Amino acid sequence: LYRSKEDCCRNHFWWRITQCMANEHPMYYSTGSACDVKVEFEDWESKYTPGSWDASGLYDTMEECCIAEFWFDIDGCLGDSPRDTTFEFSFDIAQLHEPTNCQDADIFANAIGVGIDNVLGGTSTAEVQSVGCATISRNYDTGNPECGGCISGTFIG
Repeated sequence: LYRSKEDCCRNHFWWRITQCMANEHPMYYSTGSACDVKVEFEDWESKYTPGSWDASGLYDTMEECCIAEFWFDIDGCLGDSPRDTTFEFSFDIAQLHEPTNCQDADIFANAIGVGIDNVLGGTSTAEVQSVGCATISRNYDTGNPECGGCISGTFIG
């Protein structure tokens, strides 16, 4: 086990670290006149930027993109960029055991997210934020899950 996704990628995929570090979450980029968002990137497009010499121009939020790329007209950029629509809901899954550590919660959340994405189809992306009493989020800098609730601090590594 590795402490971070970056450690694993450097050890096993050093020749393709950019692709290894890619995360399947939406990223914002400049279209030249506004900021847009996408999840799927070509091999030549990098989400991982270990140094400023190969900065990708990709951002976690529309606001970050507008501030960095359109500092001279932030309000115009925000007005011209597409809006995200977020739906929050919960459901019960029968006979799902509570996760005992952060890795289990991450595995459960990923599997549930894939199931939701398959049902929703299109360009929807599910982000499961809790499994039972455990909360889970992703540290996009390291690629590691971060857990809270009843399993806070149980990352094995």
